[in-house]
Amino acid sequence: MKKRFLTGLLAGLLLLIACAAALAEDEALPAEIQTYFAGDAFQGAEIKGTAHYAGSGSDGQWFVLVRTAKGTNTLYAFRLSGGAWKHSFHTSSAVPQGKNTVEIDTVNSMDTWSNDKHYGGPLLIIVQYDEFGENIVLFTAYQRNGSGQWNLVHIWSHTGFENMDIGKDRITYYKELGSGQVAGTVKGTIQRDLRYVSLSAVPKTLKKARASLTSAPDLPAGSELQAQEIQFTGGKKYAVHSAPDKQSIRGGNGKATVSTNGWIQVFGRENGWILIQYSIDSSHYRFGYIDAASLPKKADVPELNFTRTPVLTAYSVSVTDDPLYSQSPLMVLPEGAEVTWLATMGSWAYIEGGGYRGFMPVSAIAMPASVSRETFSVYTASDGLQYPLFEVRKLLFDASGKVYAVSGAYERTVEDEEGAHGVMADGGASFTYPLAPDFRAEMLGSMTDPDMANLPVTDLYAWYVSAYMDGQAPAGGHLTFLYDLPEAEREFAEADFWFVTTRIRLNSQGEIEYMESVYVPWG
Repeated sequence: MKKRFLTGLLAGLLLLIACAAALAEDEALPAEIQTYFAGDAFQGAEIKGTAHYAGSGSDGQWFVLVRTAKGTNTLYAFRLSGGAWKHSFHTSSAVPQGKNTVEIDTVNSMDTWSNDKHYGGPLLIIVQYDEFGENIVLFTAYQRNGSGQWNLVHIWSHTGFENMDIGKDRITYYKELGSGQVAGTVKGTIQRDLRYVSLSAVPKTLKKARASLTSAPDLPAGSELQAQEIQFTGGKKYAVHSAPDKQSIRGGNGKATVSTNGWIQVFGRENGWILIQYSIDSSHYRFGYIDAASLPKKADVPELNFTRTPVLTAYSVSVTDDPLYSQSPLMVLPEGAEVTWLATMGSWAYIEGGGYRGFMPVSAIAMPASVSRETFSVYTASDGLQYPLFEVRKLLFDASGKVYAVSGAYERTVEDEEGAHGVMADGGASFTYPLAPDFRAEMLGSMTDPDMANLPVTDLYAWYVSAYMDGQAPAGGHLTFLYDLPEAEREFAEADFWFVTTRIRLNSQGEIEYMESVYVPWG
């Protein structure tokens, strides 16, 4: 079999492999592996090929390609355990299917003609020939890492797959076979582990990769939701619910499903469910819950620990299960709807209602007068309404540029025929608060940042000059505040300082101990 494999590669002139060391001659399968395939379960099956990675001692591995009685091509792997060869795993999804000849082999390294690259070994090669058994039509290579895992690194074919080099967090596609010219690289993650690879899930072309390949995103700074990326058993699909309840709303028109062939972020457990985030395509992700039984056995996932606060919606607002990307609506809540605020993620509130969980803007939250949330201060105006936002209008600072107090007005958001806009408390009355000795903040890093990401801040003066004035010191060493100008001049005169919408937390002395920039629809 090994002789035929090499002959097929060379005679086809489709791929030239230069091995760093000579390949071993054909070896007989160990007796325990032969016995494994002699059982009733393999009646009518046929061994189509074998490959041996000698390794060192227990690192060795045997691969056996079997065509079952039903015509399915399946790759079986065996490892040494207790001095005997024992079944390790098997897969059909990583093996080309059909009646055409499929062959396997191991090499110590290879220099490819298809994309003019060198791949260090050891490598497991799986090839499929045309109907005449002469020319290779599909070539796949798996590279063994230091942990003994075989990862997909290279694919080329004459039908379907474009010529590609596959890395941990990107796929590079090449132009014509043999040219070595890159057509494009797409960043993202696919399942590469031989145990779990599904060839049908690999984006076959550069165009498809650009549309579907994604990576686990970074969460907004200070997020109360914290994720870990867990590698699930590949080739599985699980129903996704918006809340830890089979009766809860499902996105995707009631068909939301996650495939384990891509990345999955896990946030925690709750009553036999786990909260996850995954991608649908490059512009649409989703948060939701799947059965905790889907977790790998050794996965260490903490319990979700939410601070549950009853709140109201300040205006009619959409709830989404994708706050970071598409923000596609899961449902729409009317003004005054009662929900439970579970956690905060950047400018988004993770909330729960009857039969659903999802995200809505923090600015859409109104706090009932009888409720306080420790995280932020909320002002109750003379009209009895709650105002959770604080519009910073002035930084009060000394000659050295040290900010000692902040002036501003409380605000809430409304949405009407004019769109989303702010309404000021008590006619825009001004409030001034000193900064606490342990003051800290999370403020927008730059007004031009498309991701609207916050960063840690303790020096408000230096932050403002950097984020809003491109690092240029204000003329004369003094910031000109919009609200210092006569009203008639505000529309035309240039001011260094414009309003910044935040949330603040006051300590028992009425000092600001924490401040956080908030994105609002009109900001």
